[in-house]
Amino acid sequence: MLRDRRSSRSVLQCLTPFVLYEIALANAKRINIQHGNKTVHQKLDARHNGTMHSIEAHAAVQSVKDRLTKACPSFTQHQCTECNLADNRYNELPTKEQHLNRNADNECAQGALLPLAQQQSFPSTLVSSSYYVDENTCKCWKRMSVVTSAFHEPWKNLKFVQLRSDCSSSEIEIPKTDEDKTSFVVATNNQQMGSFNFFDSGVSKMGHTSADVAPCVEYGHTYNRHTCD
Repeated sequence: MLRDRRSSRSVLQCLTPFVLYEIALANAKRINIQHGNKTVHQKLDARHNGTMHSIEAHAAVQSVKDRLTKACPSFTQHQCTECNLADNRYNELPTKEQHLNRNADNECAQGALLPLAQQQSFPSTLVSSSYYVDENTCKCWKRMSVVTSAFHEPWKNLKFVQLRSDCSSSEIEIPKTDEDKTSFVVATNNQQMGSFNFFDSGVSKMGHTSADVAPCVEYGHTYNRHTCD
């Protein structure tokens, strides 16, 4: 009898955690043991779902890394921040015509935007930005924080800018619903142009204010081009 008990204990110890979970879940559903506001089986379900979500999230992150490596094998993050302001030839005090035609130089993303790192969650995104890579062109796009996207309806849009070699920057808006909630890959099928920045705000705040912000007050923002064709 003692030997049978020891044998049963050994078998039980060899069972995998998922088998133990199924046994405990079935038992909890049968007896419906109440524990606080949740039954035992509800808590086990939550724990199991959390584990599965973590596994899926890890797999999604790895999948994005693999896609990025395959599409842009020579990409390095310094490409996201390098530019030479001395090469910038835009007017810091643009005319009305220059202002309203600024989107003639704007560029849109050509492929899905792949995150370079696991994305932060709210409220960190209020003040923090992050980098993505265009899967088709390997250009780096910066996802702007909520604070710096105040004029782009950040409750429903994501704002991205792509720094150019002369420290100007392209700008696009993408519906938040086009971001995959597991991999954080952002589809660009529904992107719209924002407003081309003669001077990127992250490089020259003074130039950005005089050339990109002030003209909006004086001339408005009905640009001659606003769609990604």
